Amino acid sequence: LGEKEESQFIKDMINRFNLGCTPEDLEVELGNWDNEFLAVNDELVSLIKELKDKYEIACFSNVSRALSERMDKRGLYDFFDRKYLSYQIGKTKKDIEAWEFVEKGLGYKPAECLFVDDSAKNVEVAQTRGWQAIQYTNDHRVKEKLRELI
Repeated sequence: LGEKEESQFIKDMINRFNLGCTPEDLEVELGNWDNEFLAVNDELVSLIKELKDKYEIACFSNVSRALSERMDKRGLYDFFDRKYLSYQIGKTKKDIEAWEFVEKGLGYKPAECLFVDDSAKNVEVAQTRGWQAIQYTNDHRVKEKLRELI
């Protein structure tokens, strides 16, 4: 939500989960995690580029400022026409106000929007808002479902 700096979040996680490490140690581990989690999926990038010829592509993400900055440095937002980030909005995908903010910003009716997310709960929220939605489980499934819809 943008209410806490990453350094404080790291300290809170160490305390909450009794991790027994220093903030510096956890920061290194998070950096290692970034190398895997923030890797570019070439197959999905290819699909997004193909879709951009006909559709506007937006990113709607629950993300901290610090993680967003790391994602931006890796060029992960370069594939999107717009981005809606929870720390900027002050709400997450679980909040109806966040969806209303995105819908207003996009200027489309919910039925004209397609949402892809790895969380079944987020997909369910999108569907209750009237969006078409696909749960991401793997590249093949997303491609298959997209072809059905478009």
